[in-house]
Amino acid sequence: MCDKCTAANAEVKKIINEVGAKKLVGMLDSITGHGDAHPLERIMAIVQVMDLFDEPMKILMLARHFGGAYVEEHERANKLQATLDMMSEPKCAPAPALFGDNMGIESKEREIASLKCKRRLSTVWQILKFLRG
Repeated sequence: MCDKCTAANAEVKKIINEVGAKKLVGMLDSITGHGDAHPLERIMAIVQVMDLFDEPMKILMLARHFGGAYVEEHERANKLQATLDMMSEPKCAPAPALFGDNMGIESKEREIASLKCKRRLSTVWQILKFLRG
């Protein structure tokens, strides 16, 4: 980014910190007519935004800031959902019956299935630790 854009971006971040993201979104909501704002409230919101952002480029930087935050949150939610889906799938084979001539073989199969479950749980745990940062 050029020096002018970097300075403008810093100003936008300062405005977001001072005014608050929630209030800014509320003002933009009133301006666009998505809220149940009275026409006078819409005009006041327009005046407030014009006072805060003296250049149209700063409004675009604000939109980019919120859009970037949305994309990051959306990706994080997708990763979390994938992890939850993976954890909700049945991983372990049901325990075989412990009677009959194949008792030794079934015991070994059960032991192998148990080891596979432990390995999968370990992998899921590592993924969760990675996602948490």
